Amino acid sequence: MSRQSYASVVFFSTLFASVCSNAPIAPKCPESKIISQELIIKRKSVDVEKDGKKKEKKDEFIHKGTYVERKLDAEIESYSNSDHHESLKKAEKMFRYCLNQYISDVKIWMTGSFAAGVDTFKSDLDFTIKTSRWPEESSFQKLMKIKGFFIGNSLFKTGRVVRARTPVLKLVHLETDVEIDVTMDNEDSKRNTQLLSWYSQMDNRFSKLCRAIKGWASESGIEGAKNGRLNSFSICLMLIQYLQTLNILPNIQEFFPELNGPIEIEDDNYGRRDMKKEIQERGYKFEENERSLSDLYFGFLKFYAEFNFDKSWISVKNGKIMEKRFDETEKPLDGLPDSHHFIVVEDPFLTTPRNCGGSVQGSCFVERIQLEFKIAADRILKKKTLFGGYPSSWRTRLDNEGRKTDKRIKVFEKERMDFNLKLSEEVEQPWGRDYDGPEWHETRVDPQNFWDLDRRPMITYEESLPWPVYVPNMYCRVDFV
Repeated sequence: MSRQSYASVVFFSTLFASVCSNAPIAPKCPESKIISQELIIKRKSVDVEKDGKKKEKKDEFIHKGTYVERKLDAEIESYSNSDHHESLKKAEKMFRYCLNQYISDVKIWMTGSFAAGVDTFKSDLDFTIKTSRWPEESSFQKLMKIKGFFIGNSLFKTGRVVRARTPVLKLVHLETDVEIDVTMDNEDSKRNTQLLSWYSQMDNRFSKLCRAIKGWASESGIEGAKNGRLNSFSICLMLIQYLQTLNILPNIQEFFPELNGPIEIEDDNYGRRDMKKEIQERGYKFEENERSLSDLYFGFLKFYAEFNFDKSWISVKNGKIMEKRFDETEKPLDGLPDSHHFIVVEDPFLTTPRNCGGSVQGSCFVERIQLEFKIAADRILKKKTLFGGYPSSWRTRLDNEGRKTDKRIKVFEKERMDFNLKLSEEVEQPWGRDYDGPEWHETRVDPQNFWDLDRRPMITYEESLPWPVYVPNMYCRVDFV
């Protein structure tokens, strides 16, 4: 039986891949007992002592249920799949090699989610570079010159240089189809990557939760600064702040005051410094907290679904939720950034306060973002799953890999057909006559047609509500109601 593609097997139910006739007998499965599928999530109000005097009510979420808890944990951990790392590493290696060939004195830092260890299977590569060439040119002009180097490169597809506060050169590694973003002298990106890497050392649950929450934020539409929503780094800081309130993560900058400002990142070996060991040596004791991933994930959703962004703001540097306070002249206090009208997520390094969540510039966007938090929490309660409003990470990965594999097969078959055709034209036929039978046609489903979502019957998902219309630099927008 000829080899079938993934698309062929799925598209035509009558086609099956060949099966080994002498496969070993499967081992006998152990007996299993049916356990409760009930998900119990209670809300208990407990007294919490504050400053040794004042007492306040604090909500604690208790998440129990053996089967469902394990199921939700597995869904969260599905975002931590590392199958895509090989492609990212190959693209990274080729980018570094090519750039070093073009610019001898270039210094390269890999930044972003992959460098920080919080990447998902959809993550691309981010680099920031530094060179002594073209000292009088702007960052945009330097990236345009670098773009010129890659135009004739057969390993990369060259995109445009995006004009922004931080210009970005877009590239694609052709072999792996990995997208690459390149910036010049982006110190913020290096510091942010280092911070996420340090917090990943503190507790391995952070990186797993971060991947799952970023995946959900992308699918639900919460992530997207260019559309007036939150950027990826702000979402990571919100998670760190939540885990700090539970004493799962410490306040690193409290133990290392020298980090409260613009720090210099020498290279992209972000794990060189064992921050967890250093912070323990300074007297910090990590509490034994065995709360599951699903418990913490659900708690994160409920925490920000009910968060009062009008009166409070997020400060990882201070290690706690801060109150929005002003002096008599309405000047912000306690390091509150000037852009403080809506969601405030403080940049943890800059001495001049800056709001990482400043892309959200309307109360309707705040309400819509918090609505998504509530919808996701309610989905866990009612459907006992993270997914429902969008395809699961397993299905998305399977579709992506199937698409890539089928495209490679298609390219290989075309090359083989062209080679055979060329060979038949070069070989002289000593006898016989030309073939005048019916024309041969391919029977394999074209991958482009199979993976065209408009042409395939798809699973129906929850209908999402429309988002407000984003108008740059304006507070008034069309509401989503």
